[in-house]
Amino acid sequence: MTALSTSANSRKLVDLSVLMPFFNHGANLAENVKTTLADLNSLLQLSYELIVVDDGSTDATYQEACRIASANPRVSVLRMDSNSGKGAALRMGFAASRGGLICFLDGDLQISARHIPRFIEYMRLESADVVVASKRHPLSVVDYPRTRRILSRSYQLLTSTLFGVPLTDTQAGLKLFRREVLERIFPRGLVKRYAFDVELLANVHRLGYRIAEAPVEITDQKTYKSHVDLAAVRRMFHDTMGIFYRMYIRGYYDAIANDDPSGRDVVVIGRRRETVLATARFLTAKEVTAHPVPFTDADSMEATLQEFSVHDPAITFVCLDDLDRKPGEEDIERLGPYLDILADILGRSQDYKCFAFAGSLYPGTTLKTIVPYLEGSSQKRIGKDFDVIVLPSFDEVSQIFPQSQQPLPLPIGSTSLNAVSALSRVMREFVPVMIRMDPSTAEAAHYVQRLIRSEATPVSSQILDICNSDDVDLERILRFTGVSRNGDLALIGNIGGIS
Repeated sequence: MTALSTSANSRKLVDLSVLMPFFNHGANLAENVKTTLADLNSLLQLSYELIVVDDGSTDATYQEACRIASANPRVSVLRMDSNSGKGAALRMGFAASRGGLICFLDGDLQISARHIPRFIEYMRLESADVVVASKRHPLSVVDYPRTRRILSRSYQLLTSTLFGVPLTDTQAGLKLFRREVLERIFPRGLVKRYAFDVELLANVHRLGYRIAEAPVEITDQKTYKSHVDLAAVRRMFHDTMGIFYRMYIRGYYDAIANDDPSGRDVVVIGRRRETVLATARFLTAKEVTAHPVPFTDADSMEATLQEFSVHDPAITFVCLDDLDRKPGEEDIERLGPYLDILADILGRSQDYKCFAFAGSLYPGTTLKTIVPYLEGSSQKRIGKDFDVIVLPSFDEVSQIFPQSQQPLPLPIGSTSLNAVSALSRVMREFVPVMIRMDPSTAEAAHYVQRLIRSEATPVSSQILDICNSDDVDLERILRFTGVSRNGDLALIGNIGGIS
């Protein structure tokens, strides 16, 4: 099994990864990929990547995919050595993905990508971990063969009886997942073909993740081509019974439940007691076990470290003081007490750690100050032994209501996908409104937002200087903060949201 990417994409994080498996679709691949890109560009306000996986095609599928990818930096192409099944193709695509949200989209586009923004809304409104398409949803508009309906209904009854999965449709070709769900389940998955979806969803349900169903539209019978014949039905039944055997008789999947990286036991540190306690209360209200550990000076450091030896959390929230100095003056003086504690914790621990800094940092602080200090003091390595997350203050986070009609976005910066997963486990309901950026871009976004709120008329040159001062995504900052650039900078409406 090999993977070849024709994209120039770096490992920058994105909000959404769309995985499209193809097998011998050379004739219509280009049209389907272009249609998907057009739908995503016109309807989606998040950053995304499209990963095309060729499942060992024998026609021109791979060549067509490479041609499309060469003209679009958002498209990557992977290739299986031989036809191994949709499940194997999706696992390969997931291993190469960079998104906090993962979408499975069948390459034949019987269900189009225009449904994806609606699925993200369902995830947000239902506080769901997974959203699946259902042809049998009351709001679905579906026109497909009667024989296929009977088979679908019969298989749904079988899976419901065997696994208790509360779904009316497990096989429709569009599904949306929080990344952490797949990270936990995929390593134990065995089914590559016909019952891949059932194996995945049965484990999702068994582990207690919340699943929501969303309606779809399939109205063109000419494009609805059933790939199910009698032989496929027999193989699917065989694979399904194999899942039942492994789950309830052999106990093969029990290892997933026993290896629970829930990460919902955290420590909150900071120099202001009231801020630390308020943050801990906020997290506790989100069903997180939060241990507040305020400290005041070097004399309290040993007591602080004692608290960590008791709890040893996977993620530590650091409540920062307000900015009151110019860039360049804050680094060690302001952050030193925090970094000393974190470096000591990191040096003593053999486990992976994630440190989430909540509050404003000057652009570039994470990569120029925090990471070098922690690496140098602890002899540990970023991305391997620890990661850093950049968040707004929890005063600002508490003003974001993910299930409201028009929620504010939550900009986060992260040094790796591991950190995104760690934060997502703690702040599950915020996942659909998270805007994922590199640390410097997130720092600039938070700083510009504060500048906008504090100034009656923000100075355009100040904003431009901040955005250009470090390696930040300028256009993303301007779009996120509601600032538009026409030659110089001019403010537009909806400050603080995505236009």
